Amino acid sequence: MDELKQTAPNGRTFAETVSAILEREKNWVKWKNQLCEAFDKEPWSTDLDGRKVGLEEATRAIRQSMREPPADWPWMLGTEPLSEIWEMGYRDLYDLQNPFQ
Repeated sequence: MDELKQTAPNGRTFAETVSAILEREKNWVKWKNQLCEAFDKEPWSTDLDGRKVGLEEATRAIRQSMREPPADWPWMLGTEPLSEIWEMGYRDLYDLQNPFQ
């Protein structure tokens, strides 16, 4: 590897690339020697009422509740302070700068 690092141009980058490729090849050979163990995951499932169900059926109630319209917002203008200022009768910045006129 030292010889690769000393080659011009970009010898160090080339040596790092070769090292990464060799490391991947080593891992591939190891995997093949272990008879290609499967790395796939089993489909997600859970028990619901004593029977095994998939992700879609297990989350049906939660997804249905997410589709319902949200509750009414308690403040007409977005926040409590803004709604309170509006209810006091202030309509623009001039009213807020001179509150006692």
